[in-house]
Amino acid sequence: MSKHKVNGAFVMHSIAMIKSPAWRALSPATRVLLDRLEIEHAAHGGNENGRLQVSYDQFADYGVRRPSVAGAKREAVALGFVAVAVGTSTRDGQIRPPNVYRVTYLPTPDADPTDDWRKITSLKQASALQALAQRPRRRKRQPPRSCPVRVNAEGA
Repeated sequence: MSKHKVNGAFVMHSIAMIKSPAWRALSPATRVLLDRLEIEHAAHGGNENGRLQVSYDQFADYGVRRPSVAGAKREAVALGFVAVAVGTSTRDGQIRPPNVYRVTYLPTPDADPTDDWRKITSLKQASALQALAQRPRRRKRQPPRSCPVRVNAEGA
């Protein structure tokens, strides 16, 4: 029997993950985002990975700067630490439900961890993915609504 006892819930990070290029490229905001997802995972007894719901406000309340939340989520996905199922709304004007998250280095009730971060093999690759994820997303420009052309009776 070990002399050391761990009190409370915890999440283990493997040394391989901590040494990985993907982990080394993580921004501080994304690390805080991962911390908040791990807290949510622990709050559900470690049994809800793949169904974790954390709202934008919860990330911000925990310490991810509001302007950084979207980029941190994109970065966590791009570097293989998180998978996201996007919440959808049923009616216009209603608040969209929170996204549903799966932390890839933790098991789900149905499967072992997928460790998607292992697919990134170099720091150069990780840095490129991180930079791409942090760029603001551009919305597709909607073409301007055209006004119907009125033609007078003479056709001019």
